[in-house]
Amino acid sequence: MPNGPISSTEEIVKHANAMFVQGDKVDGVALLPRPVDTDGSSVNRLRVFSDDDEEAMKEVRLRFRLRCKASHRFFQINVGDLERSLDTLEGMGPISVVPDPKPKEEKFPEDPSHALVLGLPPKGVLDDLVGDLIRRQIKRVYPAIA
Repeated sequence: MPNGPISSTEEIVKHANAMFVQGDKVDGVALLPRPVDTDGSSVNRLRVFSDDDEEAMKEVRLRFRLRCKASHRFFQINVGDLERSLDTLEGMGPISVVPDPKPKEEKFPEDPSHALVLGLPPKGVLDDLVGDLIRRQIKRVYPAIA
């Protein structure tokens, strides 16, 4: 994994499929790693591409490698806010976000914004509590398809 954790001042976005979306509200459980996520929860660093959030989201959508539908959303969280909100849980290790850029592949351009959230509990462990703490930190919700 490249370098150390990213700054707590950075903004990240996470894709949420329809199962975690009600209107423009997103369940924070969507940030928890899926069973196939052995390295951590996959996110994108928002401001790698631009300081303008809308322009940055265009680039994130362009590089996103999973299929998006109109019912899906991306949600934005500040790294420091996420770390502090989950630090309150007893028995949890520290949360960190580390860069994990993706190289160009056949169908996809390179993705320098890709990162991993480490230290989150797996789904099924304290889902309601962790999901609620994460949901409270969501700053903005974007459509997955512009």
